[in-house]
Amino acid sequence: MLKKKKQSTQPSAKQSKSKRNLLFHFMAAEEEADLIRQRMTDSGIVNKSAYLRRMAIHGYCVNIDHTPVREMTSLLRRCVNNLKQYAERAEEINSPYQDDIKELLQQTDKMWEATNQIIIGLTKIR
Repeated sequence: MLKKKKQSTQPSAKQSKSKRNLLFHFMAAEEEADLIRQRMTDSGIVNKSAYLRRMAIHGYCVNIDHTPVREMTSLLRRCVNNLKQYAERAEEINSPYQDDIKELLQQTDKMWEATNQIIIGLTKIR
């Protein structure tokens, strides 16, 4: 059943900002409601409306554990920071390894680009 939300004479701040003005209503047995709550918990979505909307539109919910990507990003950031410190020190003492360090910095830039592409790809998964 599809109903339009009742419009009050004075719309609240939430109503005026929301583009969602249609209300969907359906009945479920207690077992079905338990299953919906369990799957909602499994998906990591806390808001019931958001979960039901995602399932109705997309038919699935993907819960991605970003922990390995965060760890990789953190490690890469530390490595780059350490390498930059070595580069500064090598420049101060006029080290013969300056060119090697600059090449390593260029390679880490490529690693950052690849990491950013991975993160962008993960954010597109819905």
